[in-house]
Amino acid sequence: MIIQVYKRIVWRDTPEDELESYDLTTVTFGTAAAPFLAVRTLNQLADDEAHDFPETAPEIKKTFYMDDLMVGNEDIHTTKKMCQDIKEILRRGGFKMQKWSSNSDDVLEFLKEDNNTRDQMEIKLDKIIKILGLTWNRKDDAFEITVRLPELNKPITKRSILSDVARLFDPFGWLAPVVITAKVLIQNYGLAT
Repeated sequence: MIIQVYKRIVWRDTPEDELESYDLTTVTFGTAAAPFLAVRTLNQLADDEAHDFPETAPEIKKTFYMDDLMVGNEDIHTTKKMCQDIKEILRRGGFKMQKWSSNSDDVLEFLKEDNNTRDQMEIKLDKIIKILGLTWNRKDDAFEITVRLPELNKPITKRSILSDVARLFDPFGWLAPVVITAKVLIQNYGLAT
């Protein structure tokens, strides 16, 4: 068996000690390359399994954002099949899906019946789930964005507006009209810093 070395660390406690070498055989998350490696691995896995799962494998390439999968279908039967296929494709690559959720109680019940999934179901009584920094209300099948405005007793400055805009996490660009309005306000009125 060939062991793949992903990172090598050379170490010694003091300058007098001999150098020791440690080989890491798993991807170390937190490094700059980790997000690329995670996405690249999923894409390769989808390519490798496309012959057995021609309809589902391309979905893996299109619908993963880092380690979150967001996908849907028009009918429950297709969704159940896709869940099974995705789990099998990822299992073949050594991955295990966790924290399934759906706006369909039938799909959730189907996932609960699967012994491998029962322990990973995310139980949320309020039906509100965080996805990619956004809030998804699965009951209404709607994304919700919460913005906390600064206290009214503080002066509104260019810096405070820029700070508030920078804190918005918007991977889909849904808040672009708000962000652009704030930037235009700063440009047009030259607010003081």
